[in-house]
Amino acid sequence: MGKLLSSLAKKAPSKSGSKKKEQKPEVNIPDLNDHINGFLKAHEDEKDASGRKRQFKAMIAAKAASEHQKICQAGNGFQGSFVLNGRLLVYAQYNSAHHTVLKGAGEDTVTKIEEIQKMAEEAFGKDDAEKFLTTKYAIEFKDGAMDDKVLAKIVKAVGGPEEFERLFEVTSSLVATKELFERRFTDPKVAEAAKQLQDQGLLKPYSPSLKPA
Repeated sequence: MGKLLSSLAKKAPSKSGSKKKEQKPEVNIPDLNDHINGFLKAHEDEKDASGRKRQFKAMIAAKAASEHQKICQAGNGFQGSFVLNGRLLVYAQYNSAHHTVLKGAGEDTVTKIEEIQKMAEEAFGKDDAEKFLTTKYAIEFKDGAMDDKVLAKIVKAVGGPEEFERLFEVTSSLVATKELFERRFTDPKVAEAAKQLQDQGLLKPYSPSLKPA
């Protein structure tokens, strides 16, 4: 055992030097200083701070979001974060749960998803729409449907659409992809098309996350 561990240790990659800290873009908006002061103070105060933090964040968010887009459109691609006024980290993270456009079960949901996909094709073009929206499925057994015989059927083969519908409950979800999330920052045309769908209540607006730098 000792020889084995020794051999593995020799093959293990050596640790490289300390990783250099990434330099984040910096933006200065003097008009936001008072709001940033309020946000940071509320962040430090553990008592009843959440409400005040939301208020100050709302005051900061619109200008911060606009600056974030400018940074991403300056030619360096998507930048996940930047430092605002030297004290506040503004960042964006993709979360598929947050970017779910529609979720439900049954034929009505499938029909609605198809309608939204057509609207997306009109807004973005067919190729980009296929990249920007993806459909996911969650399948659950209906109550009392699972037993040894059913399991044997599934292992061998599901007996066609009618049998499938009898055994399973299917939930369909239409989700905006990470590519759409990032292209809303980097590509003005995509951002404008996404804004149209956002105004129709189909896409969720970007709201930056904030924390002390």
